[in-house]
Amino acid sequence: MSKIVKLEAENVKRCACCKQLKDWRYFHADSSRSDGLCVYCKSCASKKGKKAWAKYAKANRKAICERGRNRYAENRESICAKKYLSDAKRRKAEPERYILSQLKQRCTNPKHKSYQTYGGRGISYSPTFDGANGFANFIAAVGRRPSNKHSIDRIDNEKGYFPGNIRWVLASVQGRNRNNNRMLTFQGKKQCLEDWANELGISRSLIRARIDRLGWSVEKALSTQLRKGA
Repeated sequence: MSKIVKLEAENVKRCACCKQLKDWRYFHADSSRSDGLCVYCKSCASKKGKKAWAKYAKANRKAICERGRNRYAENRESICAKKYLSDAKRRKAEPERYILSQLKQRCTNPKHKSYQTYGGRGISYSPTFDGANGFANFIAAVGRRPSNKHSIDRIDNEKGYFPGNIRWVLASVQGRNRNNNRMLTFQGKKQCLEDWANELGISRSLIRARIDRLGWSVEKALSTQLRKGA
């Protein structure tokens, strides 16, 4: 009896599972017990709860999956709406931060839809764009986005997103810097087909037809002017 009184005075209790004496703080409250505490300590209670749930889940797997699908179907519209609104709010509040996160995903995440075009062919980004000061370093390298019509672009398309090789450009400029553009060299100058068409006043389709269909050389295709009245 004296031993029990001594233990109560020290505010300790023995767990029925691990048999260890622990402070009362390590037991959940249980109003049905005379001492107001659960017979198991919190750690043992958690382990027993996980085992019990694993056993129940194994026996009722189909019912649990069906219940989860029904719950998602009932709340699908609200879940998608909340996700869309949160993403849209984040992009609008600070578009540069969102662009930086997408830039990193393209370079490092194999599940990203554009990974094969970027990270899959060796395109990476500066390690200074990571960490607590990553965003500040990114802004220092390229500045704020001039408008919502501008997007991030690499000056040298074969190099990664590094300070000195990134800039904000309009879609028309970025389209000419893609790695799948057709580049033509004429009179020692190399540029894409669209730029040659604008410079010489010849349509892109005509230049392409001269080279691909008629078999003309690049020099002949670009130097031959249209006849007047044609």
